[in-house]
Amino acid sequence: MEFSRRSGDFAIIGVATMVVFDGGGKVIGLFTTMYVWYNARKLTLKLLTYENLKDFLPALENLIKDTTIPKYATHVVYLTKMQSHKLIEKRIVESIFSNPAKRADVYWFINFHRADDPYIMEYEVEEIVEHKVIRVDFHLGFRIQPRIGIMLKKVVEEMIKNKEININTPFATIHKEGLKDFKFIILERFLSYDNEFSARDGFILNAYFAILRTARSDSEAYGIDVNQAVFEKVPLVVAPVSNINLRRTSYKVAGRDE
Repeated sequence: MEFSRRSGDFAIIGVATMVVFDGGGKVIGLFTTMYVWYNARKLTLKLLTYENLKDFLPALENLIKDTTIPKYATHVVYLTKMQSHKLIEKRIVESIFSNPAKRADVYWFINFHRADDPYIMEYEVEEIVEHKVIRVDFHLGFRIQPRIGIMLKKVVEEMIKNKEININTPFATIHKEGLKDFKFIILERFLSYDNEFSARDGFILNAYFAILRTARSDSEAYGIDVNQAVFEKVPLVVAPVSNINLRRTSYKVAGRDE
């Protein structure tokens, strides 16, 4: 159900491997990096939770109509890893309704898939809620650099030409100035302190996030301009702390002398 990030994964492994090579680890460094990457992905993918998209659409439509909530942006865009059009990541739902709630006129869910044909550039559009909730699936060859910002601009232009969407921004403005009314919400995970790992899992996950820090951000990897991107930190809790051996030694009531 999750889209493939083969090229991104290999690029990050390559960067991390070169960093390790510079330290003289050579073959040991290569295998350590691959071991960390493989096992960390297994751990983190198990935590990928999702919801039925239809179940949260009524709440989303109510949010669109609720003028008591300040408008966050005219268009809000999320990158989704779900290949199924019936599912959406729980963290995206939480991001939309968290404080501040991201009220918008139109919500876009973008999925990016690597095709086997090296130079293919295709996309599909589905209006989940007419003019309000739209999903776009990009199918790009493995030799094509993702430039989701520019590609989405092309999608919007074609939808306006074909009278498939009603938006307030004129076509000429979008063609000349780009997607100024669009905000791309980039969800970045970080390893929460509220974890209680085994020594093995702690090593793997700390090394994994150290590797990620050497890689490009999602906005750079997918060709999204920084001025259009909003970065949200999402805590990753793999093994919640179950017991804290903390003992209270006193309790004083205000205004009562001992």
